[in-house]
Amino acid sequence: SDLAGNAMSLPVVLATQLAALCVPAYRRAQKRDPSFALPTVQAALPSVRGAGAVDVAAAPATTAAPAPTAAELQTMSDLFQALLGLCDEAFASSILCTCESSGGTTDAEVVRCRHCWVSLCRHCTKHFATASHTLETLPLSARDPTAFERRLWLLAPMAIQLDRTSAAELERTATASGMPAIGDLSHEAFHLQRVVRERGSWRLQYTTQVAQLRISIGALGDAKGVAALLHSFAPTLRGERGAVPPVARLLLPSS
Repeated sequence: SDLAGNAMSLPVVLATQLAALCVPAYRRAQKRDPSFALPTVQAALPSVRGAGAVDVAAAPATTAAPAPTAAELQTMSDLFQALLGLCDEAFASSILCTCESSGGTTDAEVVRCRHCWVSLCRHCTKHFATASHTLETLPLSARDPTAFERRLWLLAPMAIQLDRTSAAELERTATASGMPAIGDLSHEAFHLQRVVRERGSWRLQYTTQVAQLRISIGALGDAKGVAALLHSFAPTLRGERGAVPPVARLLLPSS
């Protein structure tokens, strides 16, 4: 209802136009048949068993993304090994200063505190109180975020899968620690949804109907490596509110 200010963007305008086209047709359909109704979001979600695990078998046959073939699927362990060799390049092309948040890179050299790992460029040091930091110059290779993002899209498979042994171990660990059951994720194909440039790293986001996997490549504390967080949507599907904590975490430092 409010299209002023920063909300006056192309997606908002197009959504308004789409609504203006769809609402009259929906109203006409309701006049012809008072019982007519569009399917809800909940109807498209897989059901949840009483024990708390997601019933994968009850999920609808059609999903937002087509089912990948066996040749297109890649196991998560293979993907992690491939990403480990990109940690240095991922860190160099990531956001290392506040002036780079718009997608570009600074022309000045980048410095980082030896103790808290905060980084910024020489041009921006005058805008911050850096007396309490021990700044060191970062030896960085050529920085080209656009080229590296393109490389990630080419390297990362469009669909990955958790093998049965890892999925079973994950379910046992979650049950033993008192966490809600998350179901057998070995039947799920995680589809690549986003590639995001972040502060000190790049993030690959893989999603299914029942879980989400976030993989970060780049800074890992004072070192570099690959970190992965697996979030289960089972609490949300049960109607629980609040942030969804990760059910599994993986840290792989690069050598």
